[in-house]
Amino acid sequence: MNGIRKPDGPRTSVPGAWVLTAGLLASLTLAGCGASQAGSAAGTSASAAAQASSAPASAVSAKPSGLTKFVLSYSSVSYSQNAILVAKEAGLMAQNGIDLQLVFGPNGIPAQIAGDVQGSVTSTEEVVSAVAGGADLAIVATFLPYMQQDFLVRPEIKTMADLKGKPVGVTRRGTITETVVRMAAQRGGIDADKDLQILELGTSDKQVAAMTAGSIFGSGFSSPNSDVAIKQGAHTLYAFSKEQIPYPAADLIVTRSWAQKNEPVLLGVLKALAQSTVIFQTKPDYVAQVYEQYAKSGADAAKQAAENAKANIPVKMLPTAEGIKAVQDVVAVQNPNAAKVPVTKFFDDSYIKKLDAQGFYATLGA
Repeated sequence: MNGIRKPDGPRTSVPGAWVLTAGLLASLTLAGCGASQAGSAAGTSASAAAQASSAPASAVSAKPSGLTKFVLSYSSVSYSQNAILVAKEAGLMAQNGIDLQLVFGPNGIPAQIAGDVQGSVTSTEEVVSAVAGGADLAIVATFLPYMQQDFLVRPEIKTMADLKGKPVGVTRRGTITETVVRMAAQRGGIDADKDLQILELGTSDKQVAAMTAGSIFGSGFSSPNSDVAIKQGAHTLYAFSKEQIPYPAADLIVTRSWAQKNEPVLLGVLKALAQSTVIFQTKPDYVAQVYEQYAKSGADAAKQAAENAKANIPVKMLPTAEGIKAVQDVVAVQNPNAAKVPVTKFFDDSYIKKLDAQGFYATLGA
Protein backbone atom coordinates (compact mmCIF):
# COMPACT_ATOMS: atom_id res chain seq x y z
CA MET A 1 0.00 0.00 0.00
CA ASN A 2 2.97 2.29 -0.43
CA GLY A 3 2.04 5.63 -1.92
CA ILE A 4 -1.66 5.66 -1.01
CA ARG A 5 -2.30 8.65 1.16
CA LYS A 6 -3.63 7.98 4.62
CA PRO A 7 -7.44 8.28 4.58
CA ASP A 8 -9.10 11.28 6.17
CA GLY A 9 -11.13 10.83 9.32
CA PRO A 10 -11.41 7.99 11.83
CA ARG A 11 -11.35 4.35 10.82
CA THR A 12 -13.32 1.39 12.03
CA SER A 13 -12.02 -1.55 13.97
CA VAL A 14 -13.51 -4.96 14.72
CA PRO A 15 -14.70 -5.28 18.33
CA GLY A 16 -12.57 -7.50 20.50
CA ALA A 17 -15.44 -8.89 22.58
CA TRP A 18 -15.95 -11.89 20.30
CA VAL A 19 -13.66 -14.15 18.33
CA LEU A 20 -13.88 -15.44 14.78
CA THR A 21 -11.29 -16.89 12.45
CA ALA A 22 -8.67 -14.20 11.87
CA GLY A 23 -9.16 -14.21 8.13
CA LEU A 24 -12.91 -13.74 8.53
CA LEU A 25 -12.54 -10.95 11.06
CA ALA A 26 -10.42 -9.07 8.56
CA SER A 27 -13.22 -9.14 6.03
CA LEU A 28 -15.81 -7.35 8.15
CA THR A 29 -16.90 -3.86 7.14
CA LEU A 30 -19.31 -1.30 8.55
CA ALA A 31 -23.08 -1.89 7.80
CA GLY A 32 -24.93 0.47 6.23
CA CYS A 33 -19.71 19.91 0.75
CA GLY A 34 -17.12 24.96 -1.50
CA ALA A 35 -18.54 27.68 -3.48
CA SER A 36 -16.31 28.69 -6.38
CA GLN A 37 -16.31 27.07 -9.80
CA ALA A 38 -14.23 23.99 -10.44
CA GLY A 39 -12.12 25.57 -13.16
CA SER A 40 -10.92 22.86 -15.50
CA ALA A 41 -13.54 20.29 -14.39
CA ALA A 42 -15.58 20.73 -17.55
CA GLY A 43 -12.62 19.87 -19.75
CA THR A 44 -11.60 16.64 -18.00
CA SER A 45 -12.62 13.44 -19.81
CA ALA A 46 -11.83 9.76 -19.94
CA SER A 47 -8.14 10.50 -20.37
CA ALA A 48 -7.93 11.37 -16.70
CA ALA A 49 -9.28 7.96 -15.75
CA ALA A 50 -7.01 6.26 -18.25
CA GLN A 51 -3.95 8.01 -16.85
CA ALA A 52 -4.91 7.16 -13.27
CA SER A 53 -5.71 3.55 -14.12
CA SER A 54 -2.24 3.05 -15.56
CA ALA A 55 -0.44 4.80 -12.71
CA PRO A 56 0.79 3.08 -9.55
CA ALA A 57 -0.43 4.25 -6.18
CA SER A 58 2.83 6.12 -5.64
CA ALA A 59 1.96 8.40 -8.56
CA VAL A 60 -0.49 10.35 -6.40
CA SER A 61 1.26 13.63 -5.70
CA ALA A 62 0.71 16.69 -3.56
CA LYS A 63 -2.49 18.66 -4.05
CA PRO A 64 -2.40 21.06 -6.98
CA SER A 65 -3.28 24.64 -6.21
CA GLY A 66 -6.52 26.29 -7.31
CA LEU A 67 -8.86 23.45 -6.34
CA THR A 68 -12.34 23.91 -4.96
CA LYS A 69 -12.95 22.33 -1.57
CA PHE A 70 -15.75 19.78 -1.39
CA VAL A 71 -16.34 18.26 2.05
CA LEU A 72 -18.08 14.90 1.80
CA SER A 73 -19.45 12.82 4.66
CA TYR A 74 -19.52 9.09 3.95
CA SER A 75 -21.15 6.49 6.14
CA SER A 76 -19.42 3.22 5.34
CA VAL A 77 -16.11 1.79 4.24
CA SER A 78 -17.74 -0.64 1.85
CA TYR A 79 -17.57 -1.57 -1.80
CA SER A 80 -20.72 0.48 -2.44
CA GLN A 81 -18.73 3.63 -1.67
CA ASN A 82 -15.49 2.54 -3.34
CA ALA A 83 -15.93 5.09 -6.13
CA ILE A 84 -15.38 7.90 -3.64
CA LEU A 85 -12.16 6.43 -2.26
CA VAL A 86 -10.69 5.53 -5.65
CA ALA A 87 -11.63 8.90 -7.15
CA LYS A 88 -9.75 10.60 -4.33
CA GLU A 89 -6.70 8.35 -4.14
CA ALA A 90 -6.19 8.02 -7.90
CA GLY A 91 -6.18 11.82 -8.21
CA LEU A 92 -9.37 12.00 -10.27
CA MET A 93 -11.02 14.53 -7.99
CA ALA A 94 -8.01 16.81 -8.22
CA GLN A 95 -7.86 16.40 -12.00
CA ASN A 96 -11.45 17.64 -12.11
CA GLY A 97 -10.64 20.66 -9.99
CA ILE A 98 -11.91 19.25 -6.68
CA ASP A 99 -10.14 19.21 -3.33
CA LEU A 100 -12.12 16.33 -1.81
CA GLN A 101 -12.07 16.23 1.98
CA LEU A 102 -13.67 13.18 3.56
CA VAL A 103 -15.49 13.00 6.89
CA PHE A 104 -16.37 9.53 8.13
CA GLY A 105 -19.47 8.93 10.24
CA PRO A 106 -23.22 8.23 10.36
CA ASN A 107 -24.43 11.83 10.71
CA GLY A 108 -23.98 13.08 7.15
CA ILE A 109 -27.51 14.40 6.65
CA PRO A 110 -27.59 16.47 9.88
CA ALA A 111 -24.14 17.81 9.04
CA GLN A 112 -25.30 18.69 5.56
CA ILE A 113 -28.44 20.45 6.75
CA ALA A 114 -26.26 22.41 9.16
CA GLY A 115 -23.92 23.40 6.32
CA ASP A 116 -20.90 21.63 7.80
CA VAL A 117 -20.43 19.49 4.68
CA GLN A 118 -21.35 20.04 1.04
CA GLY A 119 -22.30 16.44 0.28
CA SER A 120 -23.01 13.15 1.98
CA VAL A 121 -23.34 9.50 1.05
CA THR A 122 -25.99 7.58 2.93
CA SER A 123 -28.97 5.28 2.51
CA THR A 124 -31.98 6.17 0.38
CA GLU A 125 -34.27 5.50 3.32
CA GLU A 126 -32.64 8.26 5.34
CA VAL A 127 -32.93 10.70 2.44
CA VAL A 128 -36.61 9.93 1.93
CA SER A 129 -37.32 10.43 5.63
CA ALA A 130 -35.37 13.70 5.73
CA VAL A 131 -37.06 15.15 2.64
CA ALA A 132 -40.46 14.07 3.96
CA GLY A 133 -39.60 16.12 7.03
CA GLY A 134 -38.89 19.22 4.93
CA ALA A 135 -35.13 18.95 4.29
CA ASP A 136 -33.79 20.64 1.13
CA LEU A 137 -31.94 17.56 -0.10
CA ALA A 138 -31.71 15.71 -3.40
CA ILE A 139 -30.09 12.49 -4.54
CA VAL A 140 -27.83 13.34 -7.49
CA ALA A 141 -26.10 9.98 -7.97
CA THR A 142 -26.80 6.39 -7.01
CA PHE A 143 -23.90 3.99 -6.53
CA LEU A 144 -26.04 0.86 -6.28
CA PRO A 145 -29.26 0.92 -8.31
CA TYR A 146 -30.38 -2.60 -7.32
CA MET A 147 -30.95 -4.36 -4.02
CA GLN A 148 -27.64 -5.86 -2.90
CA GLN A 149 -28.78 -7.37 0.39
CA ASP A 150 -29.83 -10.92 1.19
CA PHE A 151 -31.77 -12.18 4.20
CA LEU A 152 -29.72 -14.72 6.13
CA VAL A 153 -30.75 -16.90 9.06
CA ARG A 154 -29.15 -19.30 11.52
CA PRO A 155 -28.87 -23.00 10.58
CA GLU A 156 -31.90 -24.07 12.63
CA ILE A 157 -34.21 -21.61 10.82
CA LYS A 158 -35.80 -23.11 7.71
CA THR A 159 -38.72 -20.74 7.01
CA MET A 160 -39.85 -17.28 8.07
CA ALA A 161 -42.46 -18.94 10.27
CA ASP A 162 -39.59 -20.37 12.34
CA LEU A 163 -38.61 -16.79 13.24
CA LYS A 164 -41.90 -15.96 14.98
CA GLY A 165 -41.17 -14.56 18.42
CA LYS A 166 -37.43 -14.52 17.82
CA PRO A 167 -35.02 -11.57 17.59
CA VAL A 168 -33.68 -10.42 14.22
CA GLY A 169 -31.03 -7.78 13.70
CA VAL A 170 -30.73 -4.48 11.85
CA THR A 171 -27.92 -1.95 11.94
CA ARG A 172 -30.32 0.93 12.64
CA ARG A 173 -34.01 1.52 12.19
CA GLY A 174 -34.81 3.23 8.93
CA THR A 175 -31.89 1.72 7.01
CA ILE A 176 -31.79 -0.87 4.27
CA THR A 177 -31.16 -3.63 6.81
CA GLU A 178 -34.61 -3.03 8.31
CA THR A 179 -36.07 -2.88 4.81
CA VAL A 180 -34.66 -6.34 4.08
CA VAL A 181 -36.16 -7.73 7.28
CA ARG A 182 -39.57 -6.33 6.34
CA MET A 183 -39.29 -7.61 2.77
CA ALA A 184 -38.45 -11.08 4.06
CA ALA A 185 -41.34 -11.00 6.52
CA GLN A 186 -43.79 -9.97 3.83
CA ARG A 187 -42.54 -12.64 1.44
CA GLY A 188 -42.73 -15.25 4.19
CA GLY A 189 -46.27 -14.32 5.19
CA ILE A 190 -45.60 -12.98 8.67
CA ASP A 191 -45.96 -9.54 10.28
CA ALA A 192 -42.60 -7.93 11.02
CA ASP A 193 -43.99 -5.76 13.82
CA LYS A 194 -46.09 -8.43 15.52
CA ASP A 195 -44.07 -11.56 14.89
CA LEU A 196 -40.45 -10.40 15.11
CA GLN A 197 -38.27 -8.74 17.71
CA ILE A 198 -36.23 -6.21 15.70
CA LEU A 199 -32.98 -5.27 17.45
CA GLU A 200 -30.67 -2.39 16.50
CA LEU A 201 -27.04 -3.53 16.52
CA GLY A 202 -25.20 -0.55 15.04
CA THR A 203 -22.84 -2.06 12.48
CA SER A 204 -22.53 -5.07 10.18
CA ASP A 205 -19.73 -6.67 12.17
CA LYS A 206 -22.03 -6.70 15.20
CA GLN A 207 -24.75 -8.30 13.08
CA VAL A 208 -22.39 -11.13 12.19
CA ALA A 209 -21.25 -11.49 15.80
CA ALA A 210 -24.83 -11.60 17.08
CA MET A 211 -25.85 -14.17 14.46
CA THR A 212 -22.85 -16.35 15.31
CA ALA A 213 -23.59 -16.14 19.04
CA GLY A 214 -27.28 -16.88 18.61
CA SER A 215 -28.38 -13.48 19.93
CA ILE A 216 -30.31 -12.96 16.69
CA PHE A 217 -31.70 -15.53 14.29
CA GLY A 218 -31.89 -13.53 11.07
CA SER A 219 -30.63 -10.34 9.47
CA GLY A 220 -29.97 -8.57 6.18
CA PHE A 221 -26.42 -8.63 4.79
CA SER A 222 -24.57 -7.61 1.66
CA SER A 223 -21.26 -9.08 0.50
CA PRO A 224 -18.66 -9.52 1.94
CA ASN A 225 -20.48 -9.59 5.29
CA SER A 226 -22.92 -12.18 3.98
CA ASP A 227 -19.94 -14.36 2.99
CA VAL A 228 -18.57 -14.11 6.52
CA ALA A 229 -21.92 -14.99 8.08
CA ILE A 230 -22.31 -18.00 5.78
CA LYS A 231 -18.85 -19.26 6.74
CA GLN A 232 -20.01 -19.04 10.35
CA GLY A 233 -22.96 -21.33 9.62
CA ALA A 234 -25.73 -19.00 8.43
CA HIS A 235 -27.65 -19.69 5.23
CA THR A 236 -29.57 -17.54 2.77
CA LEU A 237 -33.34 -17.59 3.08
CA TYR A 238 -34.01 -14.90 0.46
CA ALA A 239 -31.36 -13.94 -2.10
CA PHE A 240 -32.74 -10.52 -2.97
CA SER A 241 -29.41 -9.55 -4.53
CA LYS A 242 -29.98 -12.08 -7.30
CA GLU A 243 -33.35 -10.67 -8.33
CA GLN A 244 -32.30 -7.31 -9.82
CA ILE A 245 -34.85 -5.47 -7.69
CA PRO A 246 -34.74 -1.71 -8.41
CA TYR A 247 -33.86 -0.39 -4.97
CA PRO A 248 -31.09 2.22 -4.72
CA ALA A 249 -28.52 2.39 -1.96
CA ALA A 250 -25.47 4.50 -1.16
CA ASP A 251 -26.62 7.73 -2.76
CA LEU A 252 -24.70 10.97 -3.19
CA ILE A 253 -26.76 13.74 -1.57
CA VAL A 254 -26.51 17.52 -1.86
CA THR A 255 -28.84 20.35 -0.96
CA ARG A 256 -30.70 21.72 -3.95
CA SER A 257 -29.72 25.28 -3.06
CA TRP A 258 -26.01 24.42 -2.93
CA ALA A 259 -26.16 22.52 -6.24
CA GLN A 260 -27.83 25.42 -8.03
CA LYS A 261 -25.06 27.78 -6.92
CA ASN A 262 -22.19 25.34 -7.50
CA GLU A 263 -23.06 23.35 -10.59
CA PRO A 264 -19.46 23.25 -11.99
CA VAL A 265 -18.23 21.80 -8.70
CA LEU A 266 -20.92 19.14 -8.65
CA LEU A 267 -20.27 18.22 -12.27
CA GLY A 268 -16.57 17.81 -11.47
CA VAL A 269 -17.40 15.48 -8.59
CA LEU A 270 -19.74 13.41 -10.76
CA LYS A 271 -17.11 13.16 -13.49
CA ALA A 272 -14.46 11.90 -11.08
CA LEU A 273 -16.84 9.31 -9.64
CA ALA A 274 -17.69 8.02 -13.12
CA GLN A 275 -14.02 7.91 -14.11
CA SER A 276 -13.26 5.79 -11.07
CA THR A 277 -15.39 3.00 -12.56
CA VAL A 278 -12.88 2.75 -15.42
CA ILE A 279 -10.27 1.88 -12.80
CA PHE A 280 -12.65 -0.74 -11.37
CA GLN A 281 -12.44 -2.49 -14.73
CA THR A 282 -8.79 -1.95 -15.59
CA LYS A 283 -6.96 -1.98 -12.24
CA PRO A 284 -8.85 -4.18 -9.75
CA ASP A 285 -5.68 -4.75 -7.74
CA TYR A 286 -5.33 -1.00 -7.21
CA VAL A 287 -9.01 -0.77 -6.18
CA ALA A 288 -8.47 -3.56 -3.67
CA GLN A 289 -5.36 -1.79 -2.37
CA VAL A 290 -7.30 1.43 -1.75
CA TYR A 291 -10.14 -0.46 -0.07
CA GLU A 292 -7.77 -2.37 2.19
CA GLN A 293 -6.10 0.86 3.28
CA TYR A 294 -9.38 2.51 4.26
CA ALA A 295 -11.22 -0.52 5.66
CA LYS A 296 -8.12 -1.97 7.34
CA SER A 297 -9.31 -5.30 6.04
CA GLY A 298 -7.47 -8.37 4.88
CA ALA A 299 -6.42 -8.89 1.28
CA ASP A 300 -9.19 -11.42 0.58
CA ALA A 301 -11.93 -9.05 1.73
CA ALA A 302 -10.39 -6.22 -0.27
CA LYS A 303 -10.28 -8.37 -3.40
CA GLN A 304 -13.95 -9.29 -2.93
CA ALA A 305 -14.87 -5.65 -2.42
CA ALA A 306 -13.09 -4.70 -5.65
CA GLU A 307 -14.94 -7.45 -7.53
CA ASN A 308 -18.28 -6.32 -6.09
CA ALA A 309 -17.62 -2.73 -7.09
CA LYS A 310 -16.65 -3.78 -10.60
CA ALA A 311 -19.82 -5.84 -11.01
CA ASN A 312 -22.38 -3.57 -9.40
CA ILE A 313 -21.46 0.12 -9.54
CA PRO A 314 -22.53 1.68 -12.86
CA VAL A 315 -20.56 4.23 -14.84
CA LYS A 316 -23.65 6.41 -15.19
CA MET A 317 -24.90 6.64 -11.60
CA LEU A 318 -28.36 7.85 -12.56
CA PRO A 319 -31.01 8.01 -9.82
CA THR A 320 -34.37 6.76 -11.06
CA ALA A 321 -37.96 7.40 -10.05
CA GLU A 322 -38.74 3.67 -10.14
CA GLY A 323 -36.05 2.74 -7.65
CA ILE A 324 -36.65 5.64 -5.30
CA LYS A 325 -40.41 5.02 -5.36
CA ALA A 326 -39.72 1.48 -4.10
CA VAL A 327 -37.83 2.93 -1.14
CA GLN A 328 -40.51 5.58 -0.58
CA ASP A 329 -43.19 2.88 -0.30
CA VAL A 330 -41.16 1.05 2.34
CA VAL A 331 -40.45 4.19 4.37
CA ALA A 332 -44.11 5.25 4.17
CA VAL A 333 -45.14 2.18 6.17
CA GLN A 334 -43.47 3.71 9.23
CA ASN A 335 -43.61 7.36 8.13
CA PRO A 336 -46.93 8.19 6.43
CA ASN A 337 -45.69 11.67 5.53
CA ALA A 338 -43.26 10.10 3.05
CA ALA A 339 -46.17 8.88 0.93
CA LYS A 340 -47.42 12.44 0.46
CA VAL A 341 -44.22 13.68 -1.24
CA PRO A 342 -43.93 13.49 -5.05
CA VAL A 343 -41.14 11.07 -5.90
CA THR A 344 -39.37 13.75 -7.96
CA LYS A 345 -38.74 15.71 -4.75
CA PHE A 346 -36.25 13.09 -3.62
CA PHE A 347 -33.79 13.29 -6.50
CA ASP A 348 -32.37 15.49 -9.25
CA ASP A 349 -31.06 13.64 -12.29
CA SER A 350 -30.43 16.77 -14.34
CA TYR A 351 -26.69 16.92 -13.60
CA ILE A 352 -25.92 13.40 -14.81
CA LYS A 353 -28.22 13.93 -17.79
CA LYS A 354 -26.33 17.12 -18.64
CA LEU A 355 -23.01 15.26 -18.67
CA ASP A 356 -24.63 12.54 -20.76
CA ALA A 357 -25.93 15.09 -23.29
CA GLN A 358 -22.40 16.53 -23.54
CA GLY A 359 -21.11 13.08 -24.48
CA PHE A 360 -19.06 12.61 -21.32
CA TYR A 361 -20.25 9.10 -20.49
CA ALA A 362 -19.73 7.99 -24.08
CA THR A 363 -16.02 8.76 -23.68
CA LEU A 364 -15.96 6.22 -20.83
CA GLY A 365 -17.65 3.53 -22.88
CA ALA A 366 -21.05 3.87 -21.20
